[in-house]
Amino acid sequence: MLNRVDRRSQLKCLQTCIEMLSKGCSVLFFPEGTRSKDKVLGGFKKGAFSVAVKAGVPVVPITLIGTGNVMPSGRESQMYASPVKIVVHPPIQTAGKDADQVCAEARKAVASGLPRDLVGIGSVTDNM
Repeated sequence: MLNRVDRRSQLKCLQTCIEMLSKGCSVLFFPEGTRSKDKVLGGFKKGAFSVAVKAGVPVVPITLIGTGNVMPSGRESQMYASPVKIVVHPPIQTAGKDADQVCAEARKAVASGLPRDLVGIGSVTDNM
């Protein structure tokens, strides 16, 4: 479990992910790092993309539409029945790229699957 305020916990989590990837496992990140109350796509944190670049594995961006109705922000202990649309985008290769480039490409892919009013203006944030 990741403790967001403990840098050691963050680094240990990222190292564990790199080890899992090296063994052929897949890992799942939510690169915004939090849920937005207005359902608008926020900036992405670079941690997931740093892991992918270091491990030399592709990133498969996924757009989730409607999850805010299933589990509203601030009420994560409550779930409601509601349709969710899942858009799986083509893999982004990481070879020869840095985490910022992969992060920007992934955010662009995720945004392409959203209605325009949910895209927002955020981009990459420096925090994990």
